[in-house]
Amino acid sequence: MTTTIKDSLSRVARWVPHQGPLKDFIHHNTLHAFQEFPFVEGCLRASRLYGAWTFLPLSTYRDLFRNGEVSELAVRESVEESDLPLARELRERQPSDSWSRGLLSDQWGDYAPAPGVAETGLRSRWRSRHRLKLNHRIHPKLFRLLGQFFDQGIAMWEAPHPECRLYDFVRDLVVKSWMPLRPWSSSPVRGLLEGTPEHAIETVLLRFLGPNSEPYFERYLLEMCLAHPGWSGMVSELEHHPEHLLDPRRVSLTEVCALELIAEYAYILMDLGADFEPLIGPENPPPGPLPYQPDYQLEITKPEQVACLWQHAFERSYRLGLIDLLREHRINRPLFALPDYAPKFQAFFCIDDREGSLRRHLEAQDPGIETFGFAGFFGVDCVYQGVDDAFPSKQCPDPVHPKHRIREFRVDSRRDAKSLHHPEIHDDSHSLVRGFVISQTLGLWSAVKLALSIFHPSLNPLATSSLQKVDDTSTLELHRTSESEEEGFFSGYSYEEMADRVERVLLSSGLTAGPMARLILFAGHGASSINNPYFSAYDCGACGGRGGGPNARAVAMMANRPEVRELLRLRGIDIPVSTWFLGSLHDTTRDEMRYFDVEAIPPSHRELFFELQGLMEIAVGLNAKERCGRFANISPKIDPRDAILAVRRRSVSIFEPRPELNHATNAACIVGRRWMTRGLSLNRRCFLNSYEPSLDPDGTILASLLSALVPVGGGINLEYYFSRLDPEVYGAGSKLPHNIQGLIGVINGTEGDLLTGLPTQMTEVHDPLRLLLIVEQTPELALKAIQASAEVEQWVSHHWVQFLCWDYYNGTWHEFRQEGFHPLAILEAVS
Repeated sequence: MTTTIKDSLSRVARWVPHQGPLKDFIHHNTLHAFQEFPFVEGCLRASRLYGAWTFLPLSTYRDLFRNGEVSELAVRESVEESDLPLARELRERQPSDSWSRGLLSDQWGDYAPAPGVAETGLRSRWRSRHRLKLNHRIHPKLFRLLGQFFDQGIAMWEAPHPECRLYDFVRDLVVKSWMPLRPWSSSPVRGLLEGTPEHAIETVLLRFLGPNSEPYFERYLLEMCLAHPGWSGMVSELEHHPEHLLDPRRVSLTEVCALELIAEYAYILMDLGADFEPLIGPENPPPGPLPYQPDYQLEITKPEQVACLWQHAFERSYRLGLIDLLREHRINRPLFALPDYAPKFQAFFCIDDREGSLRRHLEAQDPGIETFGFAGFFGVDCVYQGVDDAFPSKQCPDPVHPKHRIREFRVDSRRDAKSLHHPEIHDDSHSLVRGFVISQTLGLWSAVKLALSIFHPSLNPLATSSLQKVDDTSTLELHRTSESEEEGFFSGYSYEEMADRVERVLLSSGLTAGPMARLILFAGHGASSINNPYFSAYDCGACGGRGGGPNARAVAMMANRPEVRELLRLRGIDIPVSTWFLGSLHDTTRDEMRYFDVEAIPPSHRELFFELQGLMEIAVGLNAKERCGRFANISPKIDPRDAILAVRRRSVSIFEPRPELNHATNAACIVGRRWMTRGLSLNRRCFLNSYEPSLDPDGTILASLLSALVPVGGGINLEYYFSRLDPEVYGAGSKLPHNIQGLIGVINGTEGDLLTGLPTQMTEVHDPLRLLLIVEQTPELALKAIQASAEVEQWVSHHWVQFLCWDYYNGTWHEFRQEGFHPLAILEAVS
């Protein structure tokens, strides 16, 4: 029986949201568990499970059509290519020019999601049959208990030592505390705490569901977990990754379910007595299969079919518009021949959609400037520990498991670290007398400073700022001198490993195809904000939800090493002696640049650096002006200098819930040479990944790019997609009532479940469109690159991202569908 409980809970854990603590908040596909199904089917099954919206309301799609955001041509394509019964009906009964009128008709009824299994399943029978509101009675106590146990430094009393498990913690409170811990201390149920959690679950569920009910244990446990998906997901994640907590705790989903079931049993015995009828019996047959099970019969209603056709038309409208834009750009700007002379400057930026506009504005300052896009960790897969960091932090994509640690250390020993944390004040503030004195002195001054910051906001040490992650007086411990590991990591890289990382960036970006500039910039990115629990979601997703400054600095230092350059020369990559690499960081909220190791720039390159710095200042001003066009309270005609001041005030304003709009409106990713898009405004909606197809005759480089790009870019896109579709189930609702719980998650008010997904202030201007991947390559090599990774192939073949190939030389387009690429017949090739 224990094996049955463990197996059931391992399956339950798959269907609850997977999220880490706030410091490790990383974008991911909200419905990643459903990726084994095709996209629409997976979304519909998730809707039946969670009670969530699958599509936008029909009225929204109709408004988009009337406003011209959904085209007539896109509607015809959507109906023509769909295999839905409604699409076949429209094709058989109506001419193509009337299909949009058919979808605009009210004859199909309205669309709204059905309740999820947590509201209509086995456990709901307590409410429908006995009017028991178990969630209302148990959740506040359970959440308070979990918050205290996981607390990372806020609570007055700390939980027991890290080796103490949650179940033991509660049992000790029940047995040893003078005060009762209800309902777990109730005499009819407290004996269950003396055994194992598995025994408690088995005992209670057999009593709840009746004899021979083991096949339905999983369903009851799932319904219970989905009644508080935030805590369930957090516990499941920390069970398998306790290292996510700086102050670790030992816990399992089994323990939480056992404690909740014991609490339910206590209240049921209290209200119904010991003679209550089981939930399953002759007059109460068990429910049917769950939506993710193979024998579940998925039926799509007519309103859902209408919404599905509208959604496909919405996505095709954007796709057609982007294709037309790229085709017209190619006609007006023929293929650019690289000059024989070296460009004035070259700069690497992250592929992030927020960096595309800055690249455009920088290139507009001088035709001799070239920019490239590469995943913002720049191939430096490491954990990073700054001089003031108590613990190292991961600086690479979530699927990557780093084996290297980079330490920052100060070269100026006269400067001491400035710590914001004063343990003696923190501890004394919890005592009666000293706490009163501290609150009346330091607390009063803090209140005055808070009031002043409302009218005169400024960047202060309490703000979350990526600009503060790298110290001006420090350097990095990059070269590994020992082959022994320390705490599971190598301290730095060998010269061979450094050469591997530099080569990957230069080769895949195509920089080796032309001459190199004398000054090449690597620009990581991060964000500054205050009073924002979602700070990790504003930083670089490729850097594990952290600022990319350390990575940009590290790869520049690697590329400047003579030993690395010699190894690259032997591999056929000859970096000129006159070329210097420089690391930097772009703060996307403040539109501010910071440059690293400026003092190490050779005298021969100083004037060149000052020129680049001046051009960059103009570019960030224009970028800030473009960003201000999206903010409702700032005029789009603002001067660039005033725009800089406006966005920087916005970044430190404690009452500003939108310090920046982050990835909102992201819709596409273009993988190819810069001349596909140089000078073209993509409205900050595209990820831009540099790729030189002529250097990749077998598709190996493209396969490597897609292995990181698809999960990271697709994950960002789909988290915005689903949080916009259903802000309450998949998202986190409005930021305004949010509070931080124990430094690990966000709740509404003072009690409640941990919130998952993104708040509406990050998604309200977002259009829910699947990521459109446009790759400059032949269909044959693109298909080979897709099939090189099982994960990428699942994303593409199940259409969780859309995939197009563009042959830049002849202008032909191919779309991935039905396990392969097919020409887009509706488009004429550009001669």
